[in-house]
Amino acid sequence: MKSSRDIALFGGSFDPPHLGHVAIIAHVLATEAIDEVWVLPCFTHAFGKRMAPFELRLRMLEAAVAPFGGRARVEDIEASLGGVSYTIDTVRALSLRHPDARFSFVGGGDLRAELPKWKEPDALRALLRWIELPRRGVARPDDDRPYLLPEVSSSDLRARAGRGESIAAWVPRGVAALLAEETPYRHGSGQ
Repeated sequence: MKSSRDIALFGGSFDPPHLGHVAIIAHVLATEAIDEVWVLPCFTHAFGKRMAPFELRLRMLEAAVAPFGGRARVEDIEASLGGVSYTIDTVRALSLRHPDARFSFVGGGDLRAELPKWKEPDALRALLRWIELPRRGVARPDDDRPYLLPEVSSSDLRARAGRGESIAAWVPRGVAALLAEETPYRHGSGQ
């Protein structure tokens, strides 16, 4: 009998969560030896990025992962940690709270170039198994996987919504419903 759980951590701003994020979750669950994907919305971005309110992003993510049932969940640990969100602090806190879990981290193909900018990158490399997914425009000679993800970005969706354009075709239905009630991206808010 298996004594530990294999959890993939998928962190980001998710401002807003879109079909690319959903595709990543589906891909990881379908292709990796993972029991669950935990989606970790950033509380305060380490590089000073302005974001829509945490509670709204949390609700949007819960709507986005609902179709996965218990195989994907939103973890709000970064709110309880407070302050700037650093992946190493989050992973250490999760490891203490869930000693039965083995964690992997999901990132795009540009992760290798960005990781040295993160807090304690060597410790992160030692603590986590890394799941890197192909990303358009990032050459990886050792990767023969096809490009799998829709070409969509949260920053583009915020700009579209800010101009009053619909983004319903690019976000899960539940996210579109929440954004119909609340408009964090109009007139430059949440950007």
